[in-house]
Amino acid sequence: MLCKRVSLTARRWCSENLAKRAPPAPPKKTPLDASCFKIKTGRIESIKVHEEAEWLFVEQVALGEEAPLTICSGLVSHVEKENLLHKDVLVLMNLKPREIKGVPSEAMLLCAVDSAGAVTPLQAPPCPPGTPVTFVGISPSDSSEQILNSKKLKKLLPDLHTGSDGIVRWKTHAMMVGQVVVEGPPNADVS
Repeated sequence: MLCKRVSLTARRWCSENLAKRAPPAPPKKTPLDASCFKIKTGRIESIKVHEEAEWLFVEQVALGEEAPLTICSGLVSHVEKENLLHKDVLVLMNLKPREIKGVPSEAMLLCAVDSAGAVTPLQAPPCPPGTPVTFVGISPSDSSEQILNSKKLKKLLPDLHTGSDGIVRWKTHAMMVGQVVVEGPPNADVS
């Protein structure tokens, strides 16, 4: 009788406690699409050649925030410094900051690269610095607040391009700043 009672009590205890310890629901899988990009418009406030790497520019880019971001870009052999100063550009924000030759780089300038290898920074339409960039038909999501690691970036960037009309698209979704379509050189990859 004692064994039966212990057995019933043990079974009841186990079933009650196992129910309390139900495995957590699996995390929602966020889509890997253009909603993962956090892109804003910025204005290059100052630019200089990196002291230790003559192939890099160090730009201070205003994004409508308190202090401008520092961005290192390998554009020295592609664009004259004077052609970038005070230009409105597009900035990919949600990358992990990293040091390049001792200088912190906090984001990335988006550029178009055509089939001949010519590199052109994408120019933002006239708007205040810090204006968010969207893609037609893709709703902004919380995933744009997550840091894009290199694995995700390698999956997303090949679909970012310009068509023969020069419109910047992710797959078939046009890039927009407000109500204005972003354009670049035709038939180019964007990175």
